[in-house]
Amino acid sequence: YSFTVSALRGSEEVRSSTLTAIVTKDKQITWGNCCHPIPNDEIVGFISQGRGLIVHRKNCEHVKYYDQNRLMNVDWKKTSSMQFEASVCAVVKNKETALPKITQVIADLKLSLISLIVENHTKGQSVITISVGLGGQQELAVLIKTLEQVEGVDEAFRK
Repeated sequence: YSFTVSALRGSEEVRSSTLTAIVTKDKQITWGNCCHPIPNDEIVGFISQGRGLIVHRKNCEHVKYYDQNRLMNVDWKKTSSMQFEASVCAVVKNKETALPKITQVIADLKLSLISLIVENHTKGQSVITISVGLGGQQELAVLIKTLEQVEGVDEAFRK
């Protein structure tokens, strides 16, 4: 996978280079498990000690706590057939009827189901968090739009 990488010092760009790596084999580039970036997300890289470059979504809650001198601008250069993990939440009133419909949507879209967590909330609502493997923003948008059309799903959004 290719990225364009620029080092920053404050707000001034000091150098630019291209970094190419096979992500599945190169342990020096990892994905933030907190935010699960996928192609076309706005991303930033954090140079960690011992873990190499960790790629996060720019709006990830963890990024604001990192040493700003160790952040790098990282942009997607191309897409690939790799699978990326993304999490979507579906707010439902009746989990017993919505859950089978939601899993059918995932099967119909031919997405890889990674995990599914159901949390009961007040007023009879439940939040179903679905983690799936997908190729990028387009598949994510289709998943969210399809989930929003499922009977019993009040709202669907990316976590």
